[in-house]
Amino acid sequence: MNYSEDANKDIELAIQRVKQFTTNDKIIVSVQGFLNFIPCAGGTLSHILSVYREKRTIERIFKALNKLKEAIERLPEEKKKILSEDEIIEIVKYALEDIANTSSKEKLEYLHNSLIKAFTKEEVSYSQKQFYLSTLRNFSLGELELLKEIYLSSDPFVEIYPKRKQSNSISSPLYFERKNVFYPPPQYLVQYKEPQSGETLKEMLQLGLKHLSLGTLEGLIESLDGKGLTKIGPNLNSRTQKIMTETFRDPIERELEQIEINKTASWSYQSAPQKTPYEASRTEFGIDFIKYIQSEK
Repeated sequence: MNYSEDANKDIELAIQRVKQFTTNDKIIVSVQGFLNFIPCAGGTLSHILSVYREKRTIERIFKALNKLKEAIERLPEEKKKILSEDEIIEIVKYALEDIANTSSKEKLEYLHNSLIKAFTKEEVSYSQKQFYLSTLRNFSLGELELLKEIYLSSDPFVEIYPKRKQSNSISSPLYFERKNVFYPPPQYLVQYKEPQSGETLKEMLQLGLKHLSLGTLEGLIESLDGKGLTKIGPNLNSRTQKIMTETFRDPIERELEQIEINKTASWSYQSAPQKTPYEASRTEFGIDFIKYIQSEK
């Protein structure tokens, strides 16, 4: 590859900085490989390594660069340059600075994914990539916990009938005799109920995040709602439940299980489309953001 004189100087300086922190040839070669793909990042990397000198911090930076290099290597040649030099410098600077300052394994994984997608997702605009990364950079661990509770945990307001006894179907010889037979996926009749009592969304969040004080939880809710990632506030007193009753079931499995459907006189079913408090608290931006940070692909 033909680099400019400035790029060559930046690469050499970056490699010298790397050698100040490690004699591991594998790491040195990995960083060199990273700079072969994106030489314009050499100056940014040199600066970051001059600022952050704690061993674990440097290891986090090297790990992120290696994962990014491997992801770029897997790209077709024509897709290896989807960012301009200025965009590369900005993305690498912001991502590596936050990686250097983050000790949470979970947030590090999300930062790795966002950094990789910035270089590999051609269909996502640069402004959107930068916005997602900026949003993630400014996230506290409490905000991430609350976001995961709303989007990634099982919805406690959803009830599925019949309630399965897992051991029956798995332990039955009939299960194994029928394992290569195609059966359609279950279908459900979906209804919503407005119970007269039971936990509200606020109470469920307090149970799910009980290590947080009520005041902290309220602050996190206001913060996420303000960023457009959730709309929890208007639904805090809701307890709407979603009842999913299976309408098609494998006939042999039906014989193996004892079906118990609880019926409560106070249930008021609604035929109009509704949402559980968790469903109502999700936004389109929040859904897109979670999908983006969760995976490097």
